[in-house]
Amino acid sequence: MERLCYLDSVMRGWIRNRALAGAFVLGLTAAALVSGCGSSGPSTSGLETIGSTGSTTTPALSHSSYIRQADEICAESDAAITAITPGSTSAEQAASTTQQLQITRDELKSLQTLGAPEGDAPDAFLGDLDKVATQLSRKKLALERDDQSALPGIIAGIDTAQAKAQTSAQAYGFKTCGSFGNPSGTLPAPTGGGGGGGTATTPTTTTVVPTPTTPTTTTPPAPAPVPGGTGAGGTGGTTTSSGGSGSGGIGIG
Repeated sequence: MERLCYLDSVMRGWIRNRALAGAFVLGLTAAALVSGCGSSGPSTSGLETIGSTGSTTTPALSHSSYIRQADEICAESDAAITAITPGSTSAEQAASTTQQLQITRDELKSLQTLGAPEGDAPDAFLGDLDKVATQLSRKKLALERDDQSALPGIIAGIDTAQAKAQTSAQAYGFKTCGSFGNPSGTLPAPTGGGGGGGTATTPTTTTVVPTPTTPTTTTPPAPAPVPGGTGAGGTGGTTTSSGGSGSGGIGIG
């Protein structure tokens, strides 16, 4: 009986020690986790910094640099629009207008993100260019619906919007922006000198004018006279002409 009580006390002590050891291990683990979350461990502040500075802003250009680069964008857009084949049916014209609309929107987006001079952005021109895109969108919709009655008013609206955009572009100082190409299926002329605005060379056609020929009149030679006979005391008689030739008489002495 005493032995059993001894074993029971030993087992209780062993179990109690195991529990204490487990609690100690858990305490160490928790302490390690707490220290890992401290200042010496990885933090999310770096991610927050990256997220807050992830978007980059195009640096502002000078007025002259902005005009030069913007004119290049507008020139490319005009050339692309001019190269569009206009089409003859409503479906073909709707497709060409869709292309023209997309090019105009891309042009507007490029100009907006170019980096205008601070406090000197061409807001008036960009607003007018956006109105041109709006009118092109109306034309596209009318063509898709084959609404011929609405087209004259829409086309007039496009002309008005383009005229306003041209005025505001010139006021800002643009040289190319504000001039709008129209779909014609014409490819841009090749430029010379590896860049810049080249001048297209028109082939020269030479027309050969024939020289009038004056007919030459050939005069037949006069027939040679036939010599007459001679005799003592007289000269030859009459000469008879026949077929352009003559024969002389014989003189009798």
